[in-house]
Amino acid sequence: MKKRLRADFEGASAVEFALVLPVLLLLVFGVIYFGFAFNTKMTLTQSAREGARLGATFPVDETGAPTDDWYAAVFARIGDSAFGDAGLGNSPREICVGYVGPAGGTPQWRTSGPILESQCEVDVSPEVAAEPHVRVLVARVVPLEFIVATPDVRVVATAVARYEGLLPELPEPEPEP
Repeated sequence: MKKRLRADFEGASAVEFALVLPVLLLLVFGVIYFGFAFNTKMTLTQSAREGARLGATFPVDETGAPTDDWYAAVFARIGDSAFGDAGLGNSPREICVGYVGPAGGTPQWRTSGPILESQCEVDVSPEVAAEPHVRVLVARVVPLEFIVATPDVRVVATAVARYEGLLPELPEPEPEP
């Protein structure tokens, strides 16, 4: 009698496993690909910080504006960090580097890749916005390869650093009569 009851349940276990396996595989692969995207986010964040830090210490010209060498050095540091040693290769990438000088105002943006200056939005606290600073935005499109579909996710990282390099002496504004 026991053998006959046990034989009735053997097929039920196989059916339950067949029903649960696709959901389990989706969860496992979802966690794995989320880990890849998170690793990319951390790599881009670190490269944005490195670029902002270099820009914050690299000298500007005598008028307080960044030079072509300044922008080239910051772009090179970001490129080496995010897309060279980190293994992200020559994938489509977007880089915005902005500088706000001692006079304040809006950043002087330079971009690399298929990004427009209007898309270079970096949040800055009011305390930092009043001082010379560097803003960096780095983005990359990451394909998340699921079993059923491959959606593209745009991963964005930003960094802001106060400018600590040598600034030229600006003339004092003349008092109004």
